[in-house]
Amino acid sequence: MVIDYAPKYTYLKMKISTIRAQLAGGACRTVDCSYRIDLGSKTELRIKVKELLIDDAYLSKVVDDKESWFTQMEVLDLINHQFFFTTNSLGCQPTTSQYFQPLALQTLALAAAAIHCALSEYASGRKATVLFSQDEF
Repeated sequence: MVIDYAPKYTYLKMKISTIRAQLAGGACRTVDCSYRIDLGSKTELRIKVKELLIDDAYLSKVVDDKESWFTQMEVLDLINHQFFFTTNSLGCQPTTSQYFQPLALQTLALAAAAIHCALSEYASGRKATVLFSQDEF
């Protein structure tokens, strides 16, 4: 029996721009809540964001003198909220769930890039729109 996966891939291709937009919005909410971006002065905010973006510190932490990647919950919370939160989420739909089980490295990278973009919006010390585009991130 031959299984034709072409319709499923076509469906996902149509959804990519929607997924990117939803991730960008979700990442902004995640950054605002997790890092308490709204508190402090412009200088404090600029320093805080710079520290998080240097060497992708928002993705890792040092445990017992070893750097552990994807140990910060922000990326995983974003993935959970965007892809698994409701029965209509892509990770729960019968036509797309196989792309999220197991979770692909590309999905982790996309969520991490969305958070990077959201943090970059505050790099100047106040919020400035940064487009979450394929070319930039």
